[in-house]
Amino acid sequence: MLKFLKENLNTSREDISALRAYIAYLAHEIKTPLNSIYGNLEILKMEDCTDNRYLDNAILSTEYLMNLVNSSLTIAELENDTGVINMEAVSLEELFRYPERMLELAAMRKKIKLQFLFGDAVYRYLYLNKAATQQIIINLISNAIKYTNEGGTVSCHITQEYLEEKRIKLLLKVEDTGIGMENEFVIHVWDEFTREGRKEDVKGTGLGMSVTKRLVELLNGSIEIETKAGQGTKVFIELEVDADDVIYDLENPIEEEPEKEKINQGINGSALPKRALVAEDEEAGMDIICKYLEMLGIEVVKAYDGDEVIETFNKSEINFYDVILMDINLPGKNGMDAVREIRKMNRVDKELPIIAITADDFERHRVDTMSGEITGYIIKPYRLKDIRSALLNIRSDICHEIIRRRI
Repeated sequence: MLKFLKENLNTSREDISALRAYIAYLAHEIKTPLNSIYGNLEILKMEDCTDNRYLDNAILSTEYLMNLVNSSLTIAELENDTGVINMEAVSLEELFRYPERMLELAAMRKKIKLQFLFGDAVYRYLYLNKAATQQIIINLISNAIKYTNEGGTVSCHITQEYLEEKRIKLLLKVEDTGIGMENEFVIHVWDEFTREGRKEDVKGTGLGMSVTKRLVELLNGSIEIETKAGQGTKVFIELEVDADDVIYDLENPIEEEPEKEKINQGINGSALPKRALVAEDEEAGMDIICKYLEMLGIEVVKAYDGDEVIETFNKSEINFYDVILMDINLPGKNGMDAVREIRKMNRVDKELPIIAITADDFERHRVDTMSGEITGYIIKPYRLKDIRSALLNIRSDICHEIIRRRI
């Protein structure tokens, strides 16, 4: 890939070097959670184990991979000016719950006290890029744990500072009692492939801090560091974000954690779709999305390629389907072409909501050219709440305009 970029895209030596560095960082970061996922699933399969601990570990590692991918895509999109940063409403508890679970085991293994200290909240919900912000937190705390000896302490202080109505400054401070840094190293702490070698048992690519700084900058924030050899390190981050006491999905309020018995309810109590036509060519993917839809109380009809979904819809009774979930990359006639054919049919229900599904985050911009035909999109890997959110959005009269703005 690097050779192709250099020969065909007139990419500079510096750009190739930066890309090579980031690929190395991703490869290193991916190995640990992949090993955890594989190992835990293998144990569950080989021993027919019913201990949920192994399943929980696999899910946690999968969440880390998703976070890593999403934060990487945030960097790519903002640096290439290819999209608007994806913002969502989260509480501080939700924002820090995952990093705490992700890192507590690493702290326990080194007998390090890991603590999260919250100041008084100004607003309950913050509007920010959750994946990128969590990756920043994980990188900083993980780095602090690496350079803190057994019996030490790593603390993450979180404070909100009022700026104006529904606008706050989020202050993060990660502090450790570790080995600190020599003065001559501090000026290079944000450089790529830079790692102080005083602690020999620490492994890594030397990219974590440079990636963290880039993420902070892309979120229009600031980052500073205070450290001294033998006296620990403090890292300060400031992010200005919108805030509120009401959580919104796009522009419509929904429950943060819906009760199970209300999981099939939507905005202002409106019901989710009752029947869906799902177009997905991979059997494993079909199993997952169908299970999610069934959990939401939605009846599913399956189609495995573009021609089949067109034929299935065309043969159905009028208004039989409430929504179509369409994988973009289908064999034969692709999802985009299938959508266009459905929209041209001589049926009164041809304008039903169609949600595009893709594993390629950058294909959102292809969907943008079909903003009048596609109602929304879902990016793989998705979770139950992503499916539910996408389905809730189609109940809104302003859905089309919101989707256009966000992609």
